[in-house]
Amino acid sequence: MSFHPGLPVGVRSAAAFLTITASIAAAGCGGGGEPSKTDYYGSIDSFCGEVASAAKQVSKDTQALRQDKAADRAKVVKVVTDSLQQFASSTETALHDLEKSDVPKAFNAYQDGTSSGFRQFIATLRSTAKAAKKDGAAALSQLAPKLNAVKLPDPPKDITANAKACASFTPAAG
Repeated sequence: MSFHPGLPVGVRSAAAFLTITASIAAAGCGGGGEPSKTDYYGSIDSFCGEVASAAKQVSKDTQALRQDKAADRAKVVKVVTDSLQQFASSTETALHDLEKSDVPKAFNAYQDGTSSGFRQFIATLRSTAKAAKKDGAAALSQLAPKLNAVKLPDPPKDITANAKACASFTPAAG
């Protein structure tokens, strides 16, 4: 702030107050401005990466079962249901973290759709694992169609361009 000797004291005080207030607002103290897209890209990228990692673990568990010639049906069902439960838990933890992030207004609809869709996805994993414990492999055979029926939003172009782990979640990437 510069000193202006020709201005009356009240005007100088008001100018000083406005300068300090503007500086505080510019620094982000008490501002309440729009959340950062860059921060959101990081949050959504982390979420997508964690979900993809959990999905890979299910694939790894399933592949190991295929190679285990001594695995009986009961063991297969137990390993797969345990893996699905872990997938559900990992996805739920990642979603919980994502839901705590600040969402720019431009991505509110995407965030809402992601939360809703993945809540349904998690519930489907858990209900299938529970049903498989009772009905065995028959319940597991219905998992893919049930998961394909879950409505997940297509990520906006900004998301796929800036959150590379999410690119695998788009229909075009498959």
